[in-house]
Amino acid sequence: ELKRRYDITAIPRLVILRPNGEVITSKGRKQIRERGLACFQNWVEAAEVFQNFSG
Repeated sequence: ELKRRYDITAIPRLVILRPNGEVITSKGRKQIRERGLACFQNWVEAAEVFQNFSG
């Protein structure tokens, strides 16, 4: 089910989700390789922005 829902075509794959299951990025592995730990802050901020607008 997750494979279809998030269009997983290769393993490993890192999909970053908001608390409601909406995709922040489906390119988590690539972002970690390119930006290192800095990408985690971007993902947290993206999730928080969503919560502020939806709550």
